[in-house]
Amino acid sequence: MAGLGRGIYVLPNLFTSANLFLGFYAIIRAVQITMEGHNTFQECAIAIIFAAIADMLDGRVANMTKTASKFGVEYDSISDMVSFGVAPALVMFLWSLSSFGRIGWIACFLYVGCTALRLARYNVQVGFVEKSHFQGIPSPMAAFMLCGLMLIFNGEKLEELSLPYIGTIKYYVLALVILLALLMVSKVPYRNFRSLFLKKRLPFYVLLIIILGIMFVALKPLWATFVIGLIYVLSGVTVLILKMILPKSLRKKYLQG
Repeated sequence: MAGLGRGIYVLPNLFTSANLFLGFYAIIRAVQITMEGHNTFQECAIAIIFAAIADMLDGRVANMTKTASKFGVEYDSISDMVSFGVAPALVMFLWSLSSFGRIGWIACFLYVGCTALRLARYNVQVGFVEKSHFQGIPSPMAAFMLCGLMLIFNGEKLEELSLPYIGTIKYYVLALVILLALLMVSKVPYRNFRSLFLKKRLPFYVLLIIILGIMFVALKPLWATFVIGLIYVLSGVTVLILKMILPKSLRKKYLQG
């Protein structure tokens, strides 16, 4: 209580509050959309994506202004639980998984439970694990990918939608929810975005890749969120596989730092 007696830092917690508000807004809108009999959940997906952006900014602002605090860490985790645990699980259930009945809501509960475990593990490991990597996929990126998938279909309720050569989409949504839940509590290494570009010289072709990425976002904005999330998910799995098969000398050269 002594720390709280000195007051709290407003600026980073303002972004955290925005994160919490947007997650709660996504929950309320999903319930309203369902009760009103509408079928478009795009607004919920966009709210969660903006919550992820706010979550990224609160840490950056805290570090840049040297206003990080224990209170901010705990408040951020509680907000993340709402915005990237409860909100995406509820939205996914109402958007696509409710037709599965008990299996649908159990899969969504698994996602919520794994989000809570992921956040709790991160909090107790702060200061003890390598800052350039996360253990397991961060909950904002998991929610980011789910919302990206929803945006591909313009947030329209899937029901029994099927695509040629693919089949019924809702089964893939169910599998993705379960997979992302398990990846959150796994030990698969995922790079921290803060360590990717800011303090290193990178090859020239990286700039070309960034330009091509911007072009893709401009051409296929609804696909961009899902593709970014998919690339990030696969990056961690790829690094884990390479660590298992590469000799130690090559692992140290290509997979660290």
